[in-house]
Amino acid sequence: MTHHTVPRPTLGVYEWTSIVGAIVYFSLPLFALNPEWFTRLSGTTLSAQGLIDLQVLFGLVTPIGLIYLYGVASRALSLLDMTLAWRLAWVAPWLVLSVARGSISPRVALLFGSADVGLPLLAIALDPRARGALGRLRAHFATPFERFGQRLLFVLALLGLVGVTLTSAYTLWLPDAGWAESFGISVTGCYFLGLLWAARAEWPRVRWFILGVHVLLGSALANAVAAGVTREWAIDLLVFTVVTTYVSIYSILWHAPRVRGIGRASFSRWLILGGVATAGLSALWALGMPSYGPTCSVLAVNIHRQDLIIAGFAVLVGVLVAEVSQRAHWHSAVIAWLLPFSAVWFTTATKALCHFGVGSPFHPSWTARGLAPVWGGSNAMDVEFWFATMLMTAVSTTFTAIVLLLHMNTRGWRRLGWHGIAVILVSAIWMVMTTSGMPTPLRAMADAGAVPRFLPGDPIAAVAVHVRDLLLGMVLIAAGPLLDRWSPETSRAVTGAVIIAWLLSLVPKLFVHLQLVGA
Repeated sequence: MTHHTVPRPTLGVYEWTSIVGAIVYFSLPLFALNPEWFTRLSGTTLSAQGLIDLQVLFGLVTPIGLIYLYGVASRALSLLDMTLAWRLAWVAPWLVLSVARGSISPRVALLFGSADVGLPLLAIALDPRARGALGRLRAHFATPFERFGQRLLFVLALLGLVGVTLTSAYTLWLPDAGWAESFGISVTGCYFLGLLWAARAEWPRVRWFILGVHVLLGSALANAVAAGVTREWAIDLLVFTVVTTYVSIYSILWHAPRVRGIGRASFSRWLILGGVATAGLSALWALGMPSYGPTCSVLAVNIHRQDLIIAGFAVLVGVLVAEVSQRAHWHSAVIAWLLPFSAVWFTTATKALCHFGVGSPFHPSWTARGLAPVWGGSNAMDVEFWFATMLMTAVSTTFTAIVLLLHMNTRGWRRLGWHGIAVILVSAIWMVMTTSGMPTPLRAMADAGAVPRFLPGDPIAAVAVHVRDLLLGMVLIAAGPLLDRWSPETSRAVTGAVIIAWLLSLVPKLFVHLQLVGA
């Protein structure tokens, strides 16, 4: 039998201009190490801050060359089209605007534009395929999504691209911001363009590319930090890189049947794996408690306890979903995806607050104990933790509780599980009304948009009551199926257990508010 191999297309001008562009990017660290080279080419004398800005810029740009090479090696013309469109539609106008405002000299603009604008224009002039970029992009983005993970990646990449564009434009108009800072922000759009392209590509072929883009973005962050970028900007980049990387890895694993299983059992399996992962990651992190500093070491004990409770709840929900999924398949699928996702994100974000020595309005007990300020010290940190908390509490836990309350089995001893879910849901709502209210994502919005507490109480005492409620609810959830299997049910015994459980939950809450009245 004769096997015929399809020859790979030869490289044309379009690909070679991308290769040259990648080589230019790879050479930028040489200019960062030898700033006099840049001075000679640009005719610009760099100040101390200007040198830092230049090194940050080159550190952010250099890894992008690997995206160009991937597009060439894989013959993914639509990916090269994305980079071409970005450079002509955003970088070129940015250079013109910067010259018009006097932010950079025409010579500096010409120096940067020779690679980022000149090479794309050369490709368009000499290669007909480059002139077909717009049509290929339309066809590429008309490709339907095959998986939920692709939709999620597309939304995240689009948010990143919009954020980069707005931040770059805003920074350019700030009187105390350097042109290199604005340009450095704008070029990071290439990373999100790569993710945007991958969201519409054939999923099995681009999984490693997706992770590779996140690695490159992380490398760019490391380069920027090493060059001396401001702490707030480094935190902003770190937060966004970690969150988007986590989302991509989670989506890749979710779509792997050998990990998640097949059929309805896959929902239970994924929830249990998510709970185990949350507990395991927290246990590994807790091993370093003594070295985390005076305040973080104290908070780490509470954080680890919180993680174990969340992990246990996810495992118990996984057991219940095995039965609920027969009556509410779609709802169970949402729970199975959402609860582990939000659990890992929320617990990781909480650890980040601890290590950066900052806080959140969602953790007023930290401030009351003198262990952290109210806010996170960075807009990105505040917004990221706001989303992580809202997703875990207001969305994930609430949706899970409502679905289980509507669809779970309540016959016999299993009624204890129903009330266990109800105890947890009521306690979560009470915590919002008693301790944090509904904070705003940003500190600047706090005076105008925060929803205050309805039933003010001591946050430290409220946390202790809430923890007991969570443990009580989980005991009831676990006891229901076990007693239903091993003990004969009597209506009086079940009713008595339910009454005792609600008394144990509600009476301590009453004391929290009575203490405030007495004070």
